[in-house]
Amino acid sequence: MNNVAQHIRILFVEDLPSDVELAKREIKKGKIDFTCRVVDTESEFRKELSDFDPDIVISDYSMPAFDGMSALRITQSFPRIIPFIVLTGSMNEETAVACMKAGANDYVIKEQIKRLPFAVLEAIEKRKVIVEKERVQKELLESEAKYRSLIENSNDAIYLLYDRKFEIINSRFEQMFGYTLNDINHADFDFISLIAPESRPFIEERVEKIVRGEEVDFLYEFTAIDKSGTKREVEASVAYIDYKHGKAIQGIIRDISERKKMIADLVESKEKAEESDKLKSAFLANISHEIRTPMNGIIGFTELLKNPKLSGKEKNEFIEIIQKSGNRMLDTVTNLVDASKIETGQAQIQVTETNITEQLEFLYNFFKPQADDKGLQFTLQNALPAESAVIGTDTQKLDSILTNLINNAFKFTESGEVVVGCNHKENRLIFYVKDTGIGIQSVRQKAIFNRFEQADISFSRKYEGSGLGLSIAKSYIEMLGGEIWLESEENTGSTFYFSIPFQAKKP
Repeated sequence: MNNVAQHIRILFVEDLPSDVELAKREIKKGKIDFTCRVVDTESEFRKELSDFDPDIVISDYSMPAFDGMSALRITQSFPRIIPFIVLTGSMNEETAVACMKAGANDYVIKEQIKRLPFAVLEAIEKRKVIVEKERVQKELLESEAKYRSLIENSNDAIYLLYDRKFEIINSRFEQMFGYTLNDINHADFDFISLIAPESRPFIEERVEKIVRGEEVDFLYEFTAIDKSGTKREVEASVAYIDYKHGKAIQGIIRDISERKKMIADLVESKEKAEESDKLKSAFLANISHEIRTPMNGIIGFTELLKNPKLSGKEKNEFIEIIQKSGNRMLDTVTNLVDASKIETGQAQIQVTETNITEQLEFLYNFFKPQADDKGLQFTLQNALPAESAVIGTDTQKLDSILTNLINNAFKFTESGEVVVGCNHKENRLIFYVKDTGIGIQSVRQKAIFNRFEQADISFSRKYEGSGLGLSIAKSYIEMLGGEIWLESEENTGSTFYFSIPFQAKKP
């Protein structure tokens, strides 16, 4: 056995100075560097245990005022581990066994005192081993406590999976999937139940590769499913470790549903922005066309009017063309102004007394000549009784809504009919404008209410218009507390409906 490298402190419990000197001499022969103190009473012993703080106690078994077994019990109650050796003049086998059972590290008979250095070294080394073991155990317990605390306080689900059974799961795992450890380790439960059907082939393939010893990505995504059947997008980070008689999976599962949604929203926003750029480009080209075309008509035919040789009939035809061009330009400018007011929040509701029957009849009479010019049948279907005809609403905005819808009906209808109607249903007025025109593809029916869009968003449209009419109508309807919808079939026709609250005139 190697000698103790560091200096040690020895507390002797002995009433005979000669025996102490004998022991010290033998210990020095063992090349042990030490200092010592000697006591022979309990009070002195207790004091030196605290003050001297010995590394080892060497005690006589029997003394007049004190004894070795008492010293051993006191030493064992001390908070620090202190090796204890019994040194006695004579000892029978029963006494020796009793000392060892009581916790003494060793006993040495004075006749065999040459063994004392070896006993001291062995006791010191054993104490080192015990202290080191306790230190390692303490650190291990602290490490396990920190590890468990880390696992339990994690916002991610953490697990250890072996042989398709879960050895460890944390509370976040239970929250995420709705299962306890007992639930998922039931004989009828398979871990694949935590994976949505669409992701199971992918996971099963990963497991097969692991069994075959092939490399797989440690980070991957899949769709999980909890006990209630709710699906969520997750990201798994795993490590494959030797465990028991095979491979175990240490894993962390993070819910990335919000992240996925955010990415999807960003992609959608990007696509909308790109679509918006296309629509704005189409809109600018269209507005340029809508302004330049009637302007060219006004300028061109005004120039022609300067010809003194024109007949009265020709002049009237040119003036009519100039008027139509002016009205067309006025409609474009009006729509631009209305759209701008809506966009900036300047459009306000002005509720006034409005006679729906009179307003519908005015619009019918206003558009009837246009219907006759195109050879279209134009019908008014007003189902409102007289007592329901007068309501409180914004007359101008209601007029703008109906005008836009009727204009569109005539614009996109070459033959057949246009019908305008209204009826009263519970606390709502339902208006509709029906035509037998070109209709609208189902994929475009929602988009036509967006600013700058028509059913056909290409630059070379057959039909004139700014693409703002339906957007303005929808905004005004919503400002009035209503909603708009349509039914349409391509090459058959369309029916636009909108509702507004029925607010009867106050008596």
